[in-house]
Amino acid sequence: MSQASNAVTILVDSSEFEVPKTLSGGQIKALVQKDIRYQLFKEGDGKEPDQAVRDEDSLSLTNRMRFYTVPPAAFGR
Repeated sequence: MSQASNAVTILVDSSEFEVPKTLSGGQIKALVQKDIRYQLFKEGDGKEPDQAVRDEDSLSLTNRMRFYTVPPAAFGR
């Protein structure tokens, strides 16, 4: 990291990104070039459940925080 006090490294879909300490869910999805129909989830620690993250949610990020995206579901097709 170039400036430890202003940036953290997060993982999104197994790729590392150096980012500011605060981003929205939409900004995190943009890092991996996912469109707005994809869902974003923050991986839970240990036995904590994963949490859905909305595009407008503002997140305080910590180093090595993990996220993953899920494509839109196509039920009944």
